Amino acid sequence: MMKIVEVLGMPPKHLLDAAPKTRKYFEKMSDGSFVCRKSKDGKKYKVAGSRKLHDVVGVETGGPGGRRAGEAGHSVSDYLKFKDLILRMLDFDPKTRISPYYALQ
Repeated sequence: MMKIVEVLGMPPKHLLDAAPKTRKYFEKMSDGSFVCRKSKDGKKYKVAGSRKLHDVVGVETGGPGGRRAGEAGHSVSDYLKFKDLILRMLDFDPKTRISPYYALQ
């Protein structure tokens, strides 16, 4: 969850208020906002929204670390489509998240 938060930022407050396992990952502050809980296993995570999926996927570099640059099926337009699919699949709100049927399309 924390890796997703690093890339997408914090989930909407209305979803955190309604979710049954919010307290496992997030702590509610006195003003009603939420912050990420500290990891119990000592792992350090980056600030919410500090990483960009564009960079993680390697849209302009030919994949992560540029390992696929120049290969068929690894153009910038292919990576932009892939990035769009990932963003739709990781949408926090289940009402707007892409369904498996449409993801296959």
